[in-house]
Amino acid sequence: MFFVLGFLPGWAISKMQAAAGVLRIPEEVELQGLDYAEHHAYEDAKASITESDKTLLAQK
Repeated sequence: MFFVLGFLPGWAISKMQAAAGVLRIPEEVELQGLDYAEHHAYEDAKASITESDKTLLAQK
């Protein structure tokens, strides 16, 4: 009974959403990271990592 009332409707709805393309985020957002893409989180950390990478590359 739980299978019929719970799993089957959920499965059917997820298949419809997958066919419509609304279950996944765009690939470029996936590569950026969802936190950064939506909320611009970690900007300070990203800036410091970029700066340290530049310093490391300049030393080589």
